[in-house]
Amino acid sequence: MSTLSSAGSWRDPIPDNMHTTIVVAAGGLGVVGLFGAFTAHADVAVITAAWAGMFVKLGSQAGHSMNKDTCLKVATGVIVGIGGLAAGVKVANTWLAYTGVGTIPAMICNAGTNAGMTYIIGRSAARVFLASDAGTSVEEMIRAIIRLFSPPGHRH
Repeated sequence: MSTLSSAGSWRDPIPDNMHTTIVVAAGGLGVVGLFGAFTAHADVAVITAAWAGMFVKLGSQAGHSMNKDTCLKVATGVIVGIGGLAAGVKVANTWLAYTGVGTIPAMICNAGTNAGMTYIIGRSAARVFLASDAGTSVEEMIRAIIRLFSPPGHRH
């Protein structure tokens, strides 16, 4: 069993091909976020599926054979793990959009949140996949990704 202690930080360098995969996923989910501001959490299903696809590709780029079902479990686990943060931002965005106080700012904030979280989660996942081996369990991957995503002092 791997402890993934060598995963480092999400800020650590990753290969260019992995970085490109993450940037494309973050950009796509940023666009989805423009429209997701009007329905609280409606884009979470799209985010989960997109993260699973990104994890399949990142796993492959790290030399692992990752199937879609396993990556969907990892993506779902990560979303549940950061749910409090995501829920707060999504509720605030929806409130802005529905009250008319700031529909455009809500769209921009939601798009930025989707893109930013995808970028950081993608980089965290890349670091985990680069440090993992065949004995790494789904649960270990989820915990490691969340740990890398969490601010210093808030380790899981």
